[in-house]
Amino acid sequence: MAALEAAVAADGVSVQILTDTWRRDAILDLIVVSNDAQMDGPAFVSELKHRIRFNAPVALTHGDGLSPRCSRSPALPSWVGDCFFGMVLGKTDENTKYAAQIRSSPAIAVFTGDKAHPDHWMRVGRSFERFALLATALNIRLAMINQAVEVSAVRTELATLLGIKGQRPDLVVRFGSASPMPMSLRRPTHAVARPLMA
Repeated sequence: MAALEAAVAADGVSVQILTDTWRRDAILDLIVVSNDAQMDGPAFVSELKHRIRFNAPVALTHGDGLSPRCSRSPALPSWVGDCFFGMVLGKTDENTKYAAQIRSSPAIAVFTGDKAHPDHWMRVGRSFERFALLATALNIRLAMINQAVEVSAVRTELATLLGIKGQRPDLVVRFGSASPMPMSLRRPTHAVARPLMA
């Protein structure tokens, strides 16, 4: 824990590592509220559906997105996934999954920048990258659980819970020991990079 905390040390960034059950359960409650709000939003659900790859050939063709291997979901023909997406993806099942994941994780890290400003968001991102790299070297697995940050009203409640009222928590991550998941697909740089202006 001390090594992970030291890895994220940076001017303008703080991290809280939570191992106590009551605060992890309180964060879970906020994640459930946030997930409910997001799943009730048509724009969020539409973007989520756009990012899901229902089978390996489609995932490989796109080179990105959420593949069935990563979600441990069965592979489906795309047309079947499109038809049944709304019936399969439900708030209750998602919340049950998040509860099991968070309760099985021994710790949660919350990263906060001193200011709600792009410069501090970049600092938080760099601190998280150092945290993630060291965690990987230590054979520790991690996963984002950012719902409580993504819904602004709930983000304020999260800050109050953490004793940083008036600040803006930026990233929430659960971590611990687990079997490795399949690596995410990534498109090559040339497929997404814009050419430099002359």
